[in-house]
Amino acid sequence: MRNILIIFLAAVALAGCDKQRDLYGISSPLLEIEGDWRFSLGIAEMRDATAMLYKDDGTSGKWLFREPNVVRPKVSRGEYDVLVFNGLMFSEQETNLDAVFFRNTDKAETFEAVAMPGTPNSRLVRSEGEYIASNDMEVFTSADGMISVEGERVFYIIYRNGERVSTNGGDHVEDELYLTPLARSYWCQIIVHLTNPSNALSAAGSFRGFAGSAFAFSGLPSHFDVTHQLRLNDLQITKAGTRGDPDDEEEGTVRTPWFVTFGPPLDVPARRYTFDLTVWLRDGQTMSKEFEVSREEIERIIERITEYRNGEMTTPPVIVLEFCMELPENLSGGSISVDDWGDDELITVPIRRP
Repeated sequence: MRNILIIFLAAVALAGCDKQRDLYGISSPLLEIEGDWRFSLGIAEMRDATAMLYKDDGTSGKWLFREPNVVRPKVSRGEYDVLVFNGLMFSEQETNLDAVFFRNTDKAETFEAVAMPGTPNSRLVRSEGEYIASNDMEVFTSADGMISVEGERVFYIIYRNGERVSTNGGDHVEDELYLTPLARSYWCQIIVHLTNPSNALSAAGSFRGFAGSAFAFSGLPSHFDVTHQLRLNDLQITKAGTRGDPDDEEEGTVRTPWFVTFGPPLDVPARRYTFDLTVWLRDGQTMSKEFEVSREEIERIIERITEYRNGEMTTPPVIVLEFCMELPENLSGGSISVDDWGDDELITVPIRRP
């Protein structure tokens, strides 16, 4: 009799449940971060990029872009410093950027992009402890911003009357942040105007004084100075001399390949910038000369970089430095050459000049 009563009560309960309750989940807030890379790299879409979020409680997180220009990290309530930059940072030393690594990435204000060491030229003088920077760096570009996130979690329905109506997890975009990354490193070339250039066999030089890194959050070059060792090639005769006429000298130019540099620190125009040029002559001798970049020229470069940072220029500035050197008169003809370039072979790089 007791078992019959239990079965009867269970049947009544089941008969009353002709509808199931709705089932809800909790939605996580997302911060949608979108970058516009046209003003730094001249491209409309960027997938190889990274976003770093630094929260006011000292925590940080890293997200890699999975779709063009946009990343959507989960966030909670708080104040965030946001940094986006080109390149996928798997670790500080491991990125997909050419010849660039990072250091001190645990804080926004110390996050630094650094030039990897380059291969020293054995024919050029190198002082003890001198840092030879790679000339094969890729242009580094970044942008920063700050945002206050409410971090509100909201309920969303998963099942309605027993039927599933949501499959995407219900996460919602609560805030949006648009950033325009700017270049923090720049294309550079050194041109040397030579008198009697045919008397030279090869030429190389060491350029000293430009920064070897930049702080990604502020975009400012550091005070860490490096040396770029460069070969010069691409002889162009601009004026053919008249044989036997000492007053009609041959003139021409040689130049370095285009290379990427972080440029001069913007707050120390009085810093010394030098280019030590060595030319190997056809008679087996060498000529060396140290050139110093004038303060006026450095201030002009700093002014153009500042204009770009302030939005007064739509493309990054290109740095070109020019020097002059007179070689002994050569009456035997010939032309300038260089040793085998190997991996440093001159490659034509398309440059959009300001």
